[in-house]
Amino acid sequence: TDTFCVISGLDASTAYDVYVKSACDAQHTSGWALATITTECGAESVPYAETFENVTGSYVIPDCWERVISYTSGSSLYPYVYSSNAHNGSKCLYMYIPSSTTASENIIALPPVDDINTLKVSLWAKYSSNVPQAFEIGYMRNGEFTAVKSITLTTTYQQYTAYMSQAPA
Repeated sequence: TDTFCVISGLDASTAYDVYVKSACDAQHTSGWALATITTECGAESVPYAETFENVTGSYVIPDCWERVISYTSGSSLYPYVYSSNAHNGSKCLYMYIPSSTTASENIIALPPVDDINTLKVSLWAKYSSNVPQAFEIGYMRNGEFTAVKSITLTTTYQQYTAYMSQAPA
């Protein structure tokens, strides 16, 4: 009579194939049906690195990342992993806001990190418009973004680093 089952001992951020069938009684059962489930994201350990090279699909972001504030244009949902114009490798994270919109920002959140106070965020970034773009690195707490470092991007790739030592424990 139960319509649910608790499965324990699974790894965080992992896809599993689960086979289920109904059994009204010993003589009346259905065939097996496959369901693929993915467990909730767990906190990442430091050091954590994302190169975007293993991200597949159109207009997607890495598993366990979150678009907090996004922009949609046609079938494109920004930010997303882009297969061109990368600083290193073949992919990069593409954030976009057209000048003809009232949207003013994209916010993307990485997965939770075990000890954020020990985290150093290092990235390569540039802009490709006619107006210099502001960029902030920070942390999310209770749905609120707090900037740790503000940057004005240039038209050539530069490396930027921010230390999360100011983040609350």
